Amino acid sequence: MMALWDWIQLAAGLALGVGGFYVLRSSRTRGDAVQPRPLPFGAWSPSVPTRYAIGISLLLGAYHLVAYALPDTWVPLKVPLDRFWILASALTLAVGVSILIDFLDGDAPLIEEIDPPSDDPEGH
Repeated sequence: MMALWDWIQLAAGLALGVGGFYVLRSSRTRGDAVQPRPLPFGAWSPSVPTRYAIGISLLLGAYHLVAYALPDTWVPLKVPLDRFWILASALTLAVGVSILIDFLDGDAPLIEEIDPPSDDPEGH
């Protein structure tokens, strides 16, 4: 019998999975479109590789949340609970480095909005 905490964990894992799927789907471009659909991240829109990193990280985290909620005999492939911090650190590092590369690359829309390019040839 699953406890209430297991059901909450299962629901959270499914919600993370849906979020990860949404982020991955938003990374796809349609036809000749250069930019993928915008995500609701405010003024900043992550690049396609960053969206993939976020989506895959959410899906992997969701899988493990669901795997921990279910009985051990149902899901034999999961990171041991005492090493979950390694998985969480690796996923956080992957997303963090990808976001950092976006900002260092200079293609992040937030940077362009803070200091928009001037049309004045003299730079005034």
